[in-house]
Amino acid sequence: MRQKIIITIAILLTFGWIGILDYEAKKLKEVVTNLNETVTIQNEVLLQHKASIINTKSDIELFIEIVNEFRNFI
Repeated sequence: MRQKIIITIAILLTFGWIGILDYEAKKLKEVVTNLNETVTIQNEVLLQHKASIINTKSDIELFIEIVNEFRNFI
């Protein structure tokens, strides 16, 4: 009888741990998903900044070209 009780307790503890680990795995998956979304948003922001920098560089190059043309005109 004692052996059955010990086996029953061991089985219940095992299933309890399986349940806890399953819950923790789901929470971890949710955290990873949120992290991936954050990284995706940050990448989009970086791409927007890069495009802005490229546009600014083009504007500066155009301005330098206009200044040089003006110098040649004078």
